[in-house]
Amino acid sequence: MLLQALRALDIPVAGYIAPSAEGSRLGDVAWLGGDDVLASLDGVDLVNAVGSAGRVERRTAAHAAATAAGLRFRTVVHPRAFVDDSAELGEGAQVLAGAVVGVGARVGKDAIVNTSAVVEHDCTVGAHSHIATGALLAGDTAVGESTHVGLGARVIQGIAIGSWCVIGAGAVVLADVPDGATAVGIPARLLPTGRD
Repeated sequence: MLLQALRALDIPVAGYIAPSAEGSRLGDVAWLGGDDVLASLDGVDLVNAVGSAGRVERRTAAHAAATAAGLRFRTVVHPRAFVDDSAELGEGAQVLAGAVVGVGARVGKDAIVNTSAVVEHDCTVGAHSHIATGALLAGDTAVGESTHVGLGARVIQGIAIGSWCVIGAGAVVLADVPDGATAVGIPARLLPTGRD
């Protein structure tokens, strides 16, 4: 969906960077090389196309590598998304088709509000976090950095979710979730960490 958003906004796409072109699913977009080409991209705006299927370590690492090379990221808002004028989007944040970012919401750098997801009024979404397709954060919810809120998950008003968490697909979160935790189910329950 990110590529479609860029095309809908008439933003030219010069190519993509990945460890290898093998298994590419970017159609006619050219592979430019791996991280070794980052230094040659001075003056080019990037978008982080690394998604997350749970943990967001790869997305966070890709952003860190490009930032260390002195590159900057373009913030992308699909023309069919709604972002309230009072909302704040960090550098490189992405709000995709059908998504809503409400009054007073703050979405951190490099975070994704994916297709048809809703980040209601006064919510905070931390850097590098991914609010997956169809997920809903009710008003005044806080999501820490590098957290994945899964497909269709629901988080009730006023809940705080920590950093480096995974909220499972379809979960309904009724209580705060501490840093590093995984919560699944209806109502959401914390999975054992294996560190005890």
